[in-house]
Amino acid sequence: MKRFVFIFAITLLFSFNVCADVCVEVNEKSAALDKLTEFHHAKAPNKEQAKKEAQAIFDVCVTKVKNDKSQTTQDMIERNIKINNCLAEAVKQEIQKGFNEKQQAQMLAYFEQTRKGIWNFYNDIYAANKYCYGQCGSITSLLPYNDEGLMLMQMLERLLYLNIAKNGY
Repeated sequence: MKRFVFIFAITLLFSFNVCADVCVEVNEKSAALDKLTEFHHAKAPNKEQAKKEAQAIFDVCVTKVKNDKSQTTQDMIERNIKINNCLAEAVKQEIQKGFNEKQQAQMLAYFEQTRKGIWNFYNDIYAANKYCYGQCGSITSLLPYNDEGLMLMQMLERLLYLNIAKNGY
């Protein structure tokens, strides 16, 4: 019994020491996260500026295809492809503004993979699921472009935010 109590006491003492080390590490990380959160809250005007600039870029992209006729689903798809490609070019420009050449190459490769992946993912949701066979029609082929466009807008907004905060423009 004495051996059990001794082992229990040693285990308990050891667990308090481990907890103390872990708790200090957790508290330090929590403080670092608090500082990061403070930074993001302090830069709210930059976020608004980035959102407005992203919207202005989107409006320019839409204006470029304003006169395109959208009579068929294929016409609408082509129009959305043009808008998304316009947004993608803006994303690429922001990547080039804010990162060195090595980072740019890596990010651009990820960017292209992400675009393809997003489109394929949402295409599978909308048109390649078990409920669509023979029922969904061609309009479902238009839907993934909207989701890709939303993702492009979010990326553009975040890159603009970083470049505004970093470069002060």
